[in-house]
Amino acid sequence: MNPLKQFFAHCARPQGRMGRLMVRGMNVGHKPIASWGLAQLDGEGSFQRIGEFGCGGGANVQQLLHKYPGCCISAVDFSEISVQEAQRRNRAAIDSGRVQVIQSDVAALRLAAESFDLVTAFETAYFWPEGAFAKVHELLQAGGLFCIVHELDGSTAMARFWERWVPGLKVPSADELQARLRAAGFARVETIHRPRFGHLCVKAWKMCTLGMREGKNYECQRHQARTRSAL
Repeated sequence: MNPLKQFFAHCARPQGRMGRLMVRGMNVGHKPIASWGLAQLDGEGSFQRIGEFGCGGGANVQQLLHKYPGCCISAVDFSEISVQEAQRRNRAAIDSGRVQVIQSDVAALRLAAESFDLVTAFETAYFWPEGAFAKVHELLQAGGLFCIVHELDGSTAMARFWERWVPGLKVPSADELQARLRAAGFARVETIHRPRFGHLCVKAWKMCTLGMREGKNYECQRHQARTRSAL
């Protein structure tokens, strides 16, 4: 394999010394897109049980702990190096019982259904198989929110560049993400696009049944997809 491709392969699954450098670099390099993505959660209320999937080196775990002071977080990554770095970075929160870090593929997670009211995925769903979206839906409680944040929206030459150089990476468009989320069972999908930078945030809600009347389900979110731009 081309040496550059070998290095970029650590974007998907960091391993060894180079993987550790990659994880630490992503903690720094992804901070701007992570901060923008977290800002898209403003106004969505407070969350108590959060899943941070594809957590990498754990920088976003720290930001989520700060944003939601009463929350507990399950951080998940299938890279041993990423898990080690996330544990190191969040040791105090782990010791206090607010954070656990799990090594697993998202689609293979063995957690109780409806474990979370929020699941986040920053710069990671590029690598996810179809089953991962269904697993997130299973793990969210009724009315829960799934937030995907990508630095690339699939429409730019930069997206094609990274697809060529990072093994296993596929940059989906907003429409592709919406289709996958609906297929996984999400009731409402909202796309926030930052065209100036190519950034993309997709928020999806799991159906919340309020009750039964005359044999009909009443949902807290009606099925819809809305698109808006964020400068």
